[in-house]
Amino acid sequence: MRYWTRSLLGLALVLGALVAVNWAIYELLRSGTCASGGPYVVANPCADGTGARLLALVGGAWLGLLGAVLYGMRGDRGVPGRVDLVSILWSLGMCSLALSCLVAAFGPASLGRADAQTGAVIVAAVLLPLGLAPLPFFFRRDTALDDLRRASRS
Repeated sequence: MRYWTRSLLGLALVLGALVAVNWAIYELLRSGTCASGGPYVVANPCADGTGARLLALVGGAWLGLLGAVLYGMRGDRGVPGRVDLVSILWSLGMCSLALSCLVAAFGPASLGRADAQTGAVIVAAVLLPLGLAPLPFFFRRDTALDDLRRASRS
């Protein structure tokens, strides 16, 4: 029971964090650069809710780490999985962040800001390769332990 509780709670936290971080990135990229307060005249004041978006971004990152740790502490059922779930979540996270940035900068609700578009292209150029790199290894069943077992039999 402990295995399934930790597994499902950890995955729920990671997926919830992924939604929160993607929402925050999307909204922050659409609002662009801004400033609030201080002795100077602010040319572009921050939109209402910017603090909540920053909290969702930072809090979502920590919540995702907490969920990953909880998932990692679930224990062992003695049955190896065919798919490496951590790699799938990594790829999902990196690719969804890149796509959130691109949709915010170039999508139908974008404001057409050059700074947001440049930032989105840079983020996508970095995160998409990071997200797509593990794809060839998702369904790999062989492990180093299997190689050792085969070698010991021959």
